[in-house]
Amino acid sequence: MQLSKTQTHFQSPPALKSLVLTSLVLVLVSFISSCKTLDISEFTQAATNIAQEQGFISRDQAQSINRSTSAATKAMEEITPRQEYYIGRAVSAQILQQFPAHPDKTLNLYVNQLGQSLARFSTRPQTFKGYRFLVLDSEIPNAFAAPGGFILITSGMIKRCENEDALAAVLAHEITHAALQHGLKSIKQQRLNDALAVLADEAIQHSGNQKLLELTKAFDGMVSELAFELVNKGYSRDLEIEADYGSGVILKTVGYQLLPYQSLLIEMPKQSTGTGFFRSHPHHRERLSTIRDLAQGFQPKQTNGLRTKRFAKAIARL
Repeated sequence: MQLSKTQTHFQSPPALKSLVLTSLVLVLVSFISSCKTLDISEFTQAATNIAQEQGFISRDQAQSINRSTSAATKAMEEITPRQEYYIGRAVSAQILQQFPAHPDKTLNLYVNQLGQSLARFSTRPQTFKGYRFLVLDSEIPNAFAAPGGFILITSGMIKRCENEDALAAVLAHEITHAALQHGLKSIKQQRLNDALAVLADEAIQHSGNQKLLELTKAFDGMVSELAFELVNKGYSRDLEIEADYGSGVILKTVGYQLLPYQSLLIEMPKQSTGTGFFRSHPHHRERLSTIRDLAQGFQPKQTNGLRTKRFAKAIARL
């Protein structure tokens, strides 16, 4: 016997409605979290329709759940290489608002040629539109790796390098950040955190228009936040050490000496001004230990005259 809608509809106690609503949201969250790529909008819509039809939730609560699930789904979406490129370009543009590009084309060409040769030996030798290197006209010693392979290094950082081996180490360090998508991972995690915050508010308050508006803006806001973090703080301790390891592997593969990088790490705390590279790359003892471990038993090629000559030529243009 088929029951009519009027026969199946009943008024549930508020406590039961709240319990059902919360349970449904938690099921959806678990379902989303277990799937990397899945369009669940139809599933969510069907589930909320049934719950609403049976009188467990109201129309507003059903819409709230659908909005929440949509937010979480967006947070779980994989960022494509094309999107990564445009994110990195946006982050780089914001950094360039603080540090102008160095006008010397010869200097930029040298850094690009050196950087491109190093990137070939990274764990990710090719990005969506390739790695891009740019010298910034600033005395503050710093270097940045934005998503998509945008590598920026200040003239002040280049001046801190005693030779091409040291400069190669700094570039390889930033290349590793980009290759391992350290910046992108921080954005994706923040998007997920924002989405889960919306879910929590929706489940409790059943009204999240303002939160959803904040979520919509969260991704764009992360571009500005990531640019700020790169300039003022840098990546986390673990990511910096991971980038040091990757840099050391690249240097060994190409044949550069690791001693200049060790010297640079030793000098960092002595030259710290509270900002820039020396502030944003802490824990130098742990980083130094990483490079020393990689250097054990490694016999690098002797720094030839060509490397010395082209580095001296670059420094003279600063």
